[in-house]
Amino acid sequence: MTAGARSYPAEGALANGTVVEWLRSEKIKGRLDRLDRARLRELARLMPELLSEIPGLTPPEQLTEDDQRQRLFDAVTRAIFASGTPFLLVADDLQWCDRETLRFLHYLLRIAPKARLLVAATVRREEIDIGHPLNDLVAGLQALECFTEIEIGRLTRAETTVLAERLAGGAFEDPDRLYLETEGNPFFVVEALRAGWKGADGERGWISPKVQAVISSRLEQLSASARELAALAAAIGREFTTDVLACASQFDEETLVRGLDELWRRRIIREQGAEAYDFGHDKIREVAYLALSPAQRRHLHLRIAHALESIYARDLGSVSGRLALHYERAGALDEAVKWYERAAEAAQLHALVEAVRLLGRALDLLRTLPKTKGRQEVELALLTALPAPLGGIAAFWQGEFMAARGHFEAAVDLYRPEYRPAHLLRYGLDPKVICLSRLGNTLWFLGFPEAATRTRDAALALADEIGHLHSRGTALVFAAILAVDMSEPERVRAYTASLDDDGLEDQWRPNRVNRTALNGYVSVLDGQTEAGIARIQHALDELGRADHAPGMRAYLARLLLGACVLAKDERAGLAAPERVLGMGGAAHMWEAETHRLRAEFLAKLGAPAKDVEVELERALAVARSQEARSFELRAAVSLLRHRMERGDGPGAREAHDLLAAIVDGLSEGRDTHDVREAATILARI
Repeated sequence: MTAGARSYPAEGALANGTVVEWLRSEKIKGRLDRLDRARLRELARLMPELLSEIPGLTPPEQLTEDDQRQRLFDAVTRAIFASGTPFLLVADDLQWCDRETLRFLHYLLRIAPKARLLVAATVRREEIDIGHPLNDLVAGLQALECFTEIEIGRLTRAETTVLAERLAGGAFEDPDRLYLETEGNPFFVVEALRAGWKGADGERGWISPKVQAVISSRLEQLSASARELAALAAAIGREFTTDVLACASQFDEETLVRGLDELWRRRIIREQGAEAYDFGHDKIREVAYLALSPAQRRHLHLRIAHALESIYARDLGSVSGRLALHYERAGALDEAVKWYERAAEAAQLHALVEAVRLLGRALDLLRTLPKTKGRQEVELALLTALPAPLGGIAAFWQGEFMAARGHFEAAVDLYRPEYRPAHLLRYGLDPKVICLSRLGNTLWFLGFPEAATRTRDAALALADEIGHLHSRGTALVFAAILAVDMSEPERVRAYTASLDDDGLEDQWRPNRVNRTALNGYVSVLDGQTEAGIARIQHALDELGRADHAPGMRAYLARLLLGACVLAKDERAGLAAPERVLGMGGAAHMWEAETHRLRAEFLAKLGAPAKDVEVELERALAVARSQEARSFELRAAVSLLRHRMERGDGPGAREAHDLLAAIVDGLSEGRDTHDVREAATILARI
């Protein structure tokens, strides 16, 4: 038999509240008639309704506190054992239970050590401080050797999937993302699904009102100094060190240690080495940060920036990126620009990609400031800093393909092998490999597929020759992207396999993300559409909102769009173009193809012909503005085919002139799928 009870923090510690709930359960109250009237009178102290329900039952007599407790505990014990069968008592959230109930539990288990009774209680350890009466109960039961504690830890990925599927009543889409978002915390998994969490892109950073309320309640129980430390740590980030926290908080050593100890005991934070901590869950950090007003956040970020400058005064380069971020969030944009520039200069490993991101962020912030002579001087300095990445690569990601071609070809011509060691030290990548690799993609956009293929192969051959893994890995990624654009599935498979075997460590996030996304695309090619698309989506989710390499989010979104085309899932596919078009920035280079594919999805879903034509005309206009002849040809072919299928296509001369002009503009690679299809259309009209 079973009786359950639960305690609630909002109701306070109601005296004997849990015991009363047990007694009023059907399993116990239904058998109270087996007790003698003396014990029933004692139970009436907790259940006054017995005086009216049992004829002739008189009120309990007045006793001393100790005598009253002794008789009451005895009466409750007899009521529980009245059934004569094995019994399970459940006490949920015992951390909010009253002291008298805890005393009764000790009495019950001490007085009947061999009874067929099990008390199962749930407790949140983080709610138990040093003076909590539950500690006395645990110590007493351990002495009686009748206590077992089972800690529920975080779930594994597989366990999270099982729980999600049971709660969802079937297969659950994207369980990996649910695991990443909840970090395997069972409570968060359950609440996420109860709140209708589906894993959609817009739910990144999900937190339900109930989860927020639970975490807020935990934070509100902290002392004032511990709450301040938690807020400050939340502004620092998921991980933080005691030296930065101490300097930014300006607490004395005793207050700091006491506050950290309280946060640790409450499981708000956990140790990550001798002088480092992180939050027990990122949702805790998120709620602590969300509780701050905008003014408080700016103030804390400014204090953190000043603390970093003080602590790392002799090695500011190592924290320049963090300084830039905190000054930006503090609203000190002049300082943020300065530190973003310093961060770009300080970059060594992977500098070619990281420098572009940092300098680009500095330029974005700088352009929000008033146009002064000083601002113009700083802007000029930023534009001339690290010209190799900011020249060709910047033009490449902006869809300025003719300019990018000129930069890349000039860089290749001026490259000198004797300077390679210096280049590798400064940029972390070989400039010639990178420029050849990007040049291959650029040439294809411009309509030179054979030259693109030769240049791509030259980049890979040089990467193999010099034996620099990161240079080779980058060249393989862009070779695979080129193969996607050129519709060469076997090459996508080959380059992805080579990337898997290149020996690069997955600890650097871009390596891991690239592999995940490209292997997802290969899975779609192999017919494993759902799993493949999920892997690409997972790569985008892991990357988050930041680009760890220029254009990285853009080309991952391009892979997702291509995978949706292969999967022939028009409804799901419509979301992918919206994602690419909404990105802006580097995604602009695939804007023409995105509009074209969106038109294809719309047409297959039976959208009005006018809507389809508008998308195709946009695709054609964008391709022409970028001089992207390959995309221009595709858009023109799709537009003409659409008009002919609709029955109101253009005249033969107009169609002939349109396609012939594009085909004649392609000096190489005429034998491509798009050119052959164009020739077929020309023959038909």
